[in-house]
Order: sequence, then structure tokens, then C-alpha cells
Amino acid sequence: MYTNRVGSAAKVESSSASAEKNRDGTISSQNQDSNLKTLLEFKKTLLEEQKSGEKIIEGLNKKIEDTKRQIDEGRILLEDLRVKLKEINEQKDLQGRRTQVSVEI
Repeated sequence: MYTNRVGSAAKVESSSASAEKNRDGTISSQNQDSNLKTLLEFKKTLLEEQKSGEKIIEGLNKKIEDTKRQIDEGRILLEDLRVKLKEINEQKDLQGRRTQVSVEI
């Protein structure tokens, strides 16, 4: 991917630099066509790279959203477990106090 962009850019630069000029100082039609073709190829390659990059970014964003969703679900589960543990500990404390009271009597 990267090589194509650099290669195309180099072609554009070299085509522009080596463009032959007519006697009156204008660039020949053939060289203009060649430069235009090179620029269009470069643009096409650039657009393909952009689309490919956008797809990769969309995939990464989807993975991030999925991971966030999993984390949220994990947090909810953890909170439920904490509530249950708190209830169990409260029940144990209550039973322990009842046992302590009966032993004292």
C-alpha cells in the first residue's frame, strides 16, 4: 500500500520534471496526457487506500464498541455478585449474633 503511493508520487514528480517543452515554452500535448494519466492513477490509488483505511477504522471502532459492551456487562454482573455477597455476609452476621445471644442466656 505505502509503496504504491510513494511510487505514484515519484512518477508524478519525474513526469513533471522531465516534461519536454516546445519552442514556444509550452508543454507538449503528449506529456500533458502522460502527466494527466499518472495523476489519475495516483488519485485512483489514493482513493482505494482511503477506502481501505476507512474499512479498517470501522472494524476497529466496532471492536471497541463490542469491548465496551462486554465491560459494561461485566460491571453489571460484578455489581450483582457484590450485592449477593453483601446479603450473605449480613445473614451470617445476623446468625452469629443470634448464636452469641443464645450462648449468653
